[in-house]
Amino acid sequence: MKTQFTLSLALGLLLLVFGAGCSGPQVEYYPLNNPTGKVGSETELSVSTPTDPASIDIFVAKRPTQPFTEMGILTFTTSASIPNEGMIYEDFRQKAAAIGADAVIVLPSREQNEAFWQSTGYPYSWYTGIGYGGGGYSSGYSVNYTTFRALAIKYK
Repeated sequence: MKTQFTLSLALGLLLLVFGAGCSGPQVEYYPLNNPTGKVGSETELSVSTPTDPASIDIFVAKRPTQPFTEMGILTFTTSASIPNEGMIYEDFRQKAAAIGADAVIVLPSREQNEAFWQSTGYPYSWYTGIGYGGGGYSSGYSVNYTTFRALAIKYK
């Protein structure tokens, strides 16, 4: 009975984690050298006039040859096992245009794994009242995340 309850609980939590991931991850913007000190917020000092997304250059294997200023870091975290990188780069392009950047330099991605474990042991028998120690079971699951990162820049 308790095993079925625990499995149902674990399945519910798993669906909650994946359901939250299905709500559509978004590109987050973290301004660099922001005089206000507000990390993760888009302020008037860190956001320029929006530009046309079609004009945003994306650099993957090299950096631009012309001088530029670093505006901030763009991140996109997904739990998909095979992420659609083209879609992620397009999301970077849209966010960069919204903050007034001229280009995006794609940075190395970060992969991480989060494991969730539950271990239960019963200190005594509910029927006899005698302790038996070592009883119980463990169950768990893990979720892999990949965080794609890019640097939004403004040409000088």
